[in-house]
Amino acid sequence: MIKSKISFICTAAILLIITSCSGRQGADAGLISINYKELTDKGTVNLSDLFEEPEFIALDSRSPEAYATGGINISEQHIGISSGYYQGNPYKLYDRATGKYLGTVGNVGRGPGEYLYLLGSFIDEKNNRIWLHDRPDVLHVYDLGTRQFVEDVPLAYNLGDYNYSKSAFTIDPEAGLITCARVPYPEDSDTTAAWQQDFKGNVIWSVSERGMSMASTNIEAISQWGILSNRNIPGSLDISFNTFNAAEDTLFIAENGALRPVFTMDLGKKAGTSTDVQMIAISLALQDKILTDIQAPQPMKNGVVTFGSSATVITDRRSGEAYRCTIVNDYLGTGKCSPQPSGGYLIQSYDPALFRETASTALEEGRLSDSAKDRIRTILSGLSDEDNNIIAIYKLR
Repeated sequence: MIKSKISFICTAAILLIITSCSGRQGADAGLISINYKELTDKGTVNLSDLFEEPEFIALDSRSPEAYATGGINISEQHIGISSGYYQGNPYKLYDRATGKYLGTVGNVGRGPGEYLYLLGSFIDEKNNRIWLHDRPDVLHVYDLGTRQFVEDVPLAYNLGDYNYSKSAFTIDPEAGLITCARVPYPEDSDTTAAWQQDFKGNVIWSVSERGMSMASTNIEAISQWGILSNRNIPGSLDISFNTFNAAEDTLFIAENGALRPVFTMDLGKKAGTSTDVQMIAISLALQDKILTDIQAPQPMKNGVVTFGSSATVITDRRSGEAYRCTIVNDYLGTGKCSPQPSGGYLIQSYDPALFRETASTALEEGRLSDSAKDRIRTILSGLSDEDNNIIAIYKLR
């Protein structure tokens, strides 16, 4: 049986360096620019200030096929799990209300409508479709009810290059539009960084990377640059290009025919240098806020430097006001957390052993409603060590 330790599924560790956008300041100018060292520390902020109470879903344990770990995509009625890049496992679909396993979506393989290395997914309940991305030239489309292949939708430009974190896309089900972003390769004739198209491949708008301080060579683009999106704003695609230079990070939103810079944070020096900048800033856009996870180097293990969360910065997108804080999960009473929601939800996945431990703390010290506590007790009453994972889903306020 496949089981996993708790993981915050967000699709998104985001670290963007595009230095040409640091001149403007203030929400009225369209770009909020802040200096980390000048921020006030507000102390503790509760998770409940940002997210609604979690719902707890025990995934189906009735067959080995129902077990899966990996990236989780949530819609109003469904849960989709991609078992990770290079895994060669099928995309699995579940009923959100009950956790019931509905089956695999399409097939793994190299034939028509088949896939090998899933790079992204989108559950489109309005049009009864599931969108999967594994090839640069198309998006695979499947029927949500039967989970069978329907068609390939052509992409106007190549989306990624079979490598994870080189591209992102989102679907606007109402308008019938696809918005895409990618790391462009400078030595190619096509320098498009983002575009929007319809379901037939007709381009609505496109934006070139020229003048955006992107990679100077293909080798640099392939080895050092990535792109991620959290898709927390319906109808828009938030974009962060990431590299190893953490001096300044900029967050973009692709919409209305432009890649619009919305947020940048100065962590202190580097660039021209006199050094400093020992931190990494991972920022994501919400409807009215920017959440930034500030990560600092941790003690080396086996000669490897890792980064861990040291603080969170919350920025108001309307006023431009920002402050440092520590976010705690008051719902579960489990202390400090670094929420990175994706698709409008913060998702936590637990194996049975860890769920028992977390549930015990939540029932004794958490601030859950009686109905949420009853749900936890119901899951615990029939929980076996060999059962499938339990998912906690927090919706953004």
